Amino acid sequence: MYAALDNGWVVLVQDSNFVIVGAFNNEVNSLTVYHHTLYAGGDFTVSYSFLDGDDVTVNHIAKFIDAGKWLPLGTGTTGSVDAMHEYRGDLVAAGRFYEAGDSNAKNIARWNGFNWYPMMKGISGEYVGALDTFENDLIVGGDFKKADTIKCDGIADWNGISWDTLKHLEIDFVNSILSLNNKLYVTGDITDGFQVWDGTTWSGIDWGGVGAIFASIYFQSHIYVGGDFSQLKDSLNGVAYLDYATPTQGVKSIQPFKIFPNPTNSFISISFNTSQQGYLAITDTYGRILKLFTLSPSSENKLVVVSDLACGVYLLTLQTAEERVSQKIVVER
Repeated sequence: MYAALDNGWVVLVQDSNFVIVGAFNNEVNSLTVYHHTLYAGGDFTVSYSFLDGDDVTVNHIAKFIDAGKWLPLGTGTTGSVDAMHEYRGDLVAAGRFYEAGDSNAKNIARWNGFNWYPMMKGISGEYVGALDTFENDLIVGGDFKKADTIKCDGIADWNGISWDTLKHLEIDFVNSILSLNNKLYVTGDITDGFQVWDGTTWSGIDWGGVGAIFASIYFQSHIYVGGDFSQLKDSLNGVAYLDYATPTQGVKSIQPFKIFPNPTNSFISISFNTSQQGYLAITDTYGRILKLFTLSPSSENKLVVVSDLACGVYLLTLQTAEERVSQKIVVER
């Protein structure tokens, strides 16, 4: 699992240990994996290289190459990147900016791996801070009143071509969006904690807390929330989970995967069974990521070339939102 610390570090967390994989000159607000590569977005402009001493200007968004080495995405953005999400093959970055690369882009833009492109006239308002996919559309949340020329209050719908709004929601701004089992869970300026959209109507969930929810994620059959709230007996430093049943149709735990051949000298074939999106990582004994791949829910097999790795023992990890399993692999010649 990757985590962004408030001192500008990006770390890989494994059990009770962590390894620093990036250091920036300001806060990192968002992490995501796009085309098998880790990306970071935030309020930073420089990536510090703690290996060769060559710092890199990255302007609010960067991609991970190797431990301590990050590269820019063109000329980046003119302001903070607070959310990222892969949508229809592009990386969508959102936050508080007015340009991305050479494009005029209000608070949101898409990167196709080579260039930045605007999404019509973008989002007019303070910021965009939440992104997720629901029913093949990109749902965008934040503090804004207009998407392109469409009036909307804090939440909008992008279908890949044009903007639209969801059925009216009494809200001033959105902090988090979570798409789960054909429902959309939204938090923000809401007294009920969560508002849930089923594609037709909104309904509320009284979660029992007092204060703001800033982030939400689904993990092991619960929705976990983080924020600035109180009066929850099970909360710890603004973290809690919703203790009510969430639908789990179609969700399967990861079964131990098979690796062949192991030991190996050139490649390994990995067979696994998961119905969830996740990633596959190979790390060395110091926890440094050497290879990283994203997995689609329909993935069953992966062929990985390891002829470029030195002889030794490595850890192969399969991670989804539900759980993580790891096995050792041995490279010998």
